[in-house]
Amino acid sequence: DSYGLSITYIKELEDSGRGFADLTISSWDNMMWTDPRLTWDPEEFGGLTKISLPASKIWTPDMYHYWTVGHQQKVDHDVLAVVMNSGTILLIPPSQRSTRCRTLQEGKYECKFSLGSWTHDGYNVDLDFWDDKKQLLLDHFEEDLSAYYIESNTAVYERKKYECCPEPYPTITYTVVLCDKKSK
Repeated sequence: DSYGLSITYIKELEDSGRGFADLTISSWDNMMWTDPRLTWDPEEFGGLTKISLPASKIWTPDMYHYWTVGHQQKVDHDVLAVVMNSGTILLIPPSQRSTRCRTLQEGKYECKFSLGSWTHDGYNVDLDFWDDKKQLLLDHFEEDLSAYYIESNTAVYERKKYECCPEPYPTITYTVVLCDKKSK
């Protein structure tokens, strides 16, 4: 299963003046996985190798940002998923996510987005970086429209076991340092 968080726009960064700030971004959740129940032989269907289906009509991973601020997580599941005859599914819903950032100095913030499945363990939903990119995806980031620029951008994969449960739980944590363009 591949996952990538693609930031498109920084909607708001509100500094508390107490060592932290709240960040809200517009983003896309890039997801790809395989569902063996959705396979077919193209020869039996006139050479058809892919179809688009409403995401609400098929199983989708329940990716959740664990450190969301004020339950500000909105993912639009009213989008189409592309289903290939091999059972590979591509889904890129728009989302809005909020997180708490640590103030490093005036105008400079370290923000983390930690994502994983809310209900499925790593034996059912494992994660891998989208296109092997160990960072937020910035292909569609509108930095020229933002009051902030990205100084650094990394991601780590972690597979944890908890006392309660023998199964592993994978997480991808993205860390981004944002700087106010005015303080450049």
